[in-house]
Amino acid sequence: DAAIHHVLDSHCVADAQRLQIALGKVRETFGHFKGDILVIDPHRMKSFSKRQMVRRQKDRESGPEKVAQTFFALDAETKQPLCFMTASSARTTTQATPELLTMTRSLLRPNGSRPLVLADNEHYSAELFEWTSSESFFDLLVPMPYNSLVRQSIRRLPREAFIRHWAGYATAKQPYSITRSHGGPYFQIIQRKGEHPQDYDFKAFLCTSDRDEMEDLSVNYPE
Repeated sequence: DAAIHHVLDSHCVADAQRLQIALGKVRETFGHFKGDILVIDPHRMKSFSKRQMVRRQKDRESGPEKVAQTFFALDAETKQPLCFMTASSARTTTQATPELLTMTRSLLRPNGSRPLVLADNEHYSAELFEWTSSESFFDLLVPMPYNSLVRQSIRRLPREAFIRHWAGYATAKQPYSITRSHGGPYFQIIQRKGEHPQDYDFKAFLCTSDRDEMEDLSVNYPE
């Protein structure tokens, strides 16, 4: 559509970001979102561009294909979008997230507390955790991959380290450093489901700061 191309050609990416920030500040003033608990998530849509670009594989069953990437920030409590950005197929989540959170930061008024950012394990990287803890005013909570290092850290915890909250649910927390990372230590939160040792099911999360793990895992993350 020629009209769309003329409109897009007359503006740059910075214009689009400034528009989102101005609109976001107005919406924040009217209470459209709270900004205390945020969700970030990349969406990848199939692209039919004729450009040569990095191809991404959605899962093991599908073949690599060209995608257009968008990175969203949402308010978990009100389900309202805050802002988003686009990126080339080659840009990684670790590279795009600091720019997305920097734009998100400009929409929120400081209230003395650090907003919690929730994400999936695609955001588990040493670089992203270092940036979040040292250069942003957010806390970041993501699931950890269930690899051998994580399994070892769970096995080293004594049974008395777990706090039982209700039948079949307990949590434990300990300082944790990411391999080959100069940041941290961060805090590993371990969720244990099951009432008997033979039924235990573990899941580990990593957070940039020492927060209330019970509230974050049972209330905030399910949001």
